[in-house]
Amino acid sequence: MSGSTRAPEQFRLNGLDTYAIMVLLAHDATAIYNEFKHLSPQGNPKIPEDTHKSFAYINSKRFEIIYQLRSKDNIIFDTHDCYFGLIMKSKENIGPIKVGDVVVVLKGTSNLEELISDAASLFMTDDGDTPGDVALGFWKMYRHLKVADLHNNKPFGAEHAAETIGRLFGAKNIFVVGHSLGAALSTYLSYDLINPVRRQHL
Repeated sequence: MSGSTRAPEQFRLNGLDTYAIMVLLAHDATAIYNEFKHLSPQGNPKIPEDTHKSFAYINSKRFEIIYQLRSKDNIIFDTHDCYFGLIMKSKENIGPIKVGDVVVVLKGTSNLEELISDAASLFMTDDGDTPGDVALGFWKMYRHLKVADLHNNKPFGAEHAAETIGRLFGAKNIFVVGHSLGAALSTYLSYDLINPVRRQHL
């Protein structure tokens, strides 16, 4: 069989290609928790090298990992401050993501505490500080979402992640993606990033 070949980046992307890239980024954020949670208190992330075979896109070659996202995964007792995702800057073009674009990626459900919190999302709430009826479990985890450095020194204190991201990266293209639990949190986060007035009241 003969014919010319082209490098992957030369193929024209369609909607499914873009969707696949986002899904794999979200997968990687969850895999980082599962792979490295035993190395640190409450799961500070370790960034994989580009030779690590368990990750599709997130590695030190493709992205500059700037910060991590953390939240409380036990909404009943407001405990267990854990790694929930990453804030990254792209070093290369990856589908719709261009060099210098910011990617915020949130992991999926990873432990029993989060599974219980997910179950609480069967109940809806509108506590006067929400954009409408939202899932209780997801919303409570989102309300605790904060930005920290990769060693969890909490450089931004009590400031909500949406406010921090908007303040630091508002002038850049920002991609927000998540899987499962992370999909719900990324939806709330995206809404607040494009509504700066709401961010001030989180």
